[in-house]
Amino acid sequence: MKAATTLVFALVTLLGACWASATDAASPKAPATIAFSSDRDGNSEIYVMTETGKALRRLTKNPKFDGFPRWSPDGGRILFYSQRSPNGDLWVMNADVSAPKNLTRNAAHDGDGSWSADGRRIVFVSDRTGDGDVYVMRSDGAGVTRLTTEAKNQHPSWSPDGTKVAFTSDRDDNGEIYVMNADGSEQTNLSKSQASEDWPVWSPNGATIAFTRSSNGKDAVYLMNADGSNVRRLAAGTQPSWTPDGRRIAFTNESSGRSAIYVVGFDGKGLKKLTRARFTEYDPAWSPR
Repeated sequence: MKAATTLVFALVTLLGACWASATDAASPKAPATIAFSSDRDGNSEIYVMTETGKALRRLTKNPKFDGFPRWSPDGGRILFYSQRSPNGDLWVMNADVSAPKNLTRNAAHDGDGSWSADGRRIVFVSDRTGDGDVYVMRSDGAGVTRLTTEAKNQHPSWSPDGTKVAFTSDRDDNGEIYVMNADGSEQTNLSKSQASEDWPVWSPNGATIAFTRSSNGKDAVYLMNADGSNVRRLAAGTQPSWTPDGRRIAFTNESSGRSAIYVVGFDGKGLKKLTRARFTEYDPAWSPR
């Protein structure tokens, strides 16, 4: 009796494994999605495509400028900058383009938005007090708090654990990558170079920061450890964006005369051009799923 039971169990296990394999083969994992900005329809709009550059689709259809998309952590919403309002504001919409909403609604210029990992807060840049400063607000646009008060600051990026914000500041006479606590305290220069740095973005595990370094009129994507050490060049380009698994980075490159979207491995290998149209396409953002 015991032997028969063991045989039945083995057969059930084998059949279950075969069914699972067949299901996996029949239902391949959907490719990741990249949102980006493009002027291929006459003015800047937000588009999406697969990670291989296929299935390109236009999301926004507005006569005003729409661009700089950022996916919410759950992939359900997209934060973006728009000039639908006179001075430019941060807007949010569902990933299916429904329910667009102006979050900042301020007479000043507001942009450069970045979600916290839990999707509850957004850091952004505003010139409502003169120079550009980093602010934080709830994801519904309420509870605005100023985080920086010195010089011009831009392009904030929230760390995956929600405790830090990386950003660019010119308080040391050239653009440098700074990091601060999420409440604005302990603002520290990470890059400390003679070149100009910009566009910092944290890797998914928080160990590395990708950024742009500009020298002699040329942009390149660099990587450094989260403490500013081990700086290394990755590829010519700007505006880096990590894949959710941290293995690749999408970025903008202008070497062909017009900006296009490229992707490269974390190790600098496997460089590939994703967009090939004769238009200006820039600022890629990987979806979280």
